[in-house]
Amino acid sequence: MASHCELMKDGLIRFCYECERFPCERLKRLDKRYSTKYGMSMIENLNYIKQHGLDSFLSAQEKRWKCKVCGEATCCHTHSCLSCEDDLKISNAALEDVFTHKTEHYCAEVRMRHKNGSWVWVLDNGKVLAWTDEGKPLIVAGTHIDITNQKEAQLRAEKSEQNLSQIIENSINLIYRIDLNGNFTYLSSTWNRRMGHDIKAALGNSFRPFIHPDDLPRVNSFFEVIKETGQNQELGKYRLRHKDGTWHYFESTASPIFENEQVIGFSGIARDITELVKTSTELTKKTKSWSASSPSASICSASPISMAIFTCSISRGKKPLAIRLNI
Repeated sequence: MASHCELMKDGLIRFCYECERFPCERLKRLDKRYSTKYGMSMIENLNYIKQHGLDSFLSAQEKRWKCKVCGEATCCHTHSCLSCEDDLKISNAALEDVFTHKTEHYCAEVRMRHKNGSWVWVLDNGKVLAWTDEGKPLIVAGTHIDITNQKEAQLRAEKSEQNLSQIIENSINLIYRIDLNGNFTYLSSTWNRRMGHDIKAALGNSFRPFIHPDDLPRVNSFFEVIKETGQNQELGKYRLRHKDGTWHYFESTASPIFENEQVIGFSGIARDITELVKTSTELTKKTKSWSASSPSASICSASPISMAIFTCSISRGKKPLAIRLNI
């Protein structure tokens, strides 16, 4: 519609119902065609959006067009589920490979309708037992094994893994795994986004070249303790090299990875604290500068990082003046 409507092309309206000519003759013709061929009315949809809002409309349409078998969206033009049709394609392709002698037997995981109307996952196995003189299949035998419980558990696990992967990849913290030799076996996208390094180039290689030489003994000791104790450990301020050659401050927590009750590696999370360290350093410098320029002033209690609450005494002649600041 937008390509034929001047008001939409000019951005003057977003929906047809915002036009004083709604419904126009062109929309009426289009609505009649869609109502007749596909069982859906564009005018009714627009009125619904006008009355209830776009979010409510999308939610209602999602429920209307959801496949009762697999939960995916069906096609509004054919009212068929493309996902379920894929099962038929998979089954036919497996059979075709056998019929054309590409394979000796077929095997496919597909959904089949139960007598009670429900849908179940089956492992479809079979082979051709006899062929005609023309080389066409004569007798085919096979089995259907109900794998619904296993398949649903697999799909839930895949969905959970997908959700976890999205969380990990969108985290600002660096998530990593290394083996006992210190070689990377996994790195989240933060390694590239924040540190500029190529992930594929780092995998299979040691983490040690990226650690500042002065901090390397502490980092090595950190993982040795985890290996010996089999417990989580925390590592304070250490430096990692950015691709541009600069050093970033990190802190890390890590845990052992067990296999057959043996530690085979480590998994951990590293947090970039560079800005925090810079802020702390600047505050410390300012504090020292202030103390040097005011010999009669002394800070009795202060936090160089938060500077949240501190008490100081300032001598004015013979009478001390006590000041308490809450910042």
